[in-house]
Amino acid sequence: MLQKSQKDPLKIRKYALYGAVLFTLLIVVLLQLDIRNNYFAYIIIWLLGLGIIIISYLRLIKSDKKHRAAEVELFELNSELEEKVELRSRELQKSQRDWENIFNTLGTPAQLINSDFTIKYVNEATLTFFNTTSSDIIGKKCHSLFHDKNTPPEFCPLIKSHSKNAPARSEIKFETQDKSFIVNCSPIFDDNGNIEYFMHVMTDISAKKEAELQIKTIIEQAGDAIYISDFDGNIMEINQQAIKEIGYSRKEFMKLKVWELDEVYPDLDALQAFWNSMKQYEPITFETVHKRKNGSSFPVELRVSLTEIVGKKTIMGFARNISERKKTEDELTKYREQLEELVKNRTDELETKNSELERINKLFVGRELRMKELKKEIEKLKAEKRNG
Repeated sequence: MLQKSQKDPLKIRKYALYGAVLFTLLIVVLLQLDIRNNYFAYIIIWLLGLGIIIISYLRLIKSDKKHRAAEVELFELNSELEEKVELRSRELQKSQRDWENIFNTLGTPAQLINSDFTIKYVNEATLTFFNTTSSDIIGKKCHSLFHDKNTPPEFCPLIKSHSKNAPARSEIKFETQDKSFIVNCSPIFDDNGNIEYFMHVMTDISAKKEAELQIKTIIEQAGDAIYISDFDGNIMEINQQAIKEIGYSRKEFMKLKVWELDEVYPDLDALQAFWNSMKQYEPITFETVHKRKNGSSFPVELRVSLTEIVGKKTIMGFARNISERKKTEDELTKYREQLEELVKNRTDELETKNSELERINKLFVGRELRMKELKKEIEKLKAEKRNG
């Protein structure tokens, strides 16, 4: 376009010259044919025509310059736009590659699913988990792949996410794999604000669930009552032994505060003051008194530890009913007191008898001393009699 506009001025000048020459020739011919010799009028007409040709020529030149400037500006804008489009295309391609790399490097299965539950894209972890290829998955309905059903289940997080236009989360067991997952589903919107896809990310918690089941089994079979509460005193979990000893149902326990079970620590302030004195993962053992649902109470040996579960302070307590031990200790105390009383009484008796013996001994000793003195007097009298 620029090359063409560069030739246009030459054509304009050429056409203007041709016009001026032809107009001049026309005037000359008219002068030759004019029998009245109106030369002045023809000269005026010639000058006017020539002026019109010159003015038209100048206007065409000016218009051509503007046209050329506009073409140059348009060309520059077009070049700049092409560069921007090329740069944006490269950026989009890079973003696409980066997104695919990130998507494929996710350690858990992830899929892009549209609003009608059709799987549009999957990552490598999904293919590995299902031991298949993308062509066998893409285009399928997610509920068919995950649950072997013709319709999505009621607990489907995609349904929740779609209804709220917001992320949704559910714990789901996938029947086709016999595994449990935490599924996070988030909508992805297009430029017009409409949902284009849903990001469906699966986190396998089967091993965790199995471990939790084993731990729960151990806790349930424990001989001591076990209580787990948060730092506000809300009971989060208890075992069967706690239900048996206290008398509340599991549902009733979940409505209680831990201080409602203890006679020594009757409120949250007292409990938190005690908990704040503890060090994490360093259990403390002490004796306290727990209250039953029927109003009775019994002594317990409580082993308490401060732990952290999912970033939240948690109190775990192991309560051992020590009623029998306390009964035995009371009986031993009574027996010891009785023995001490017997020993004291026996000691008093011995001391009394010892005092009597000492008195008698003193009497006997005094008698012997007097006998010796009498013997000496008798011997003395006998000696005097012999000498007299």
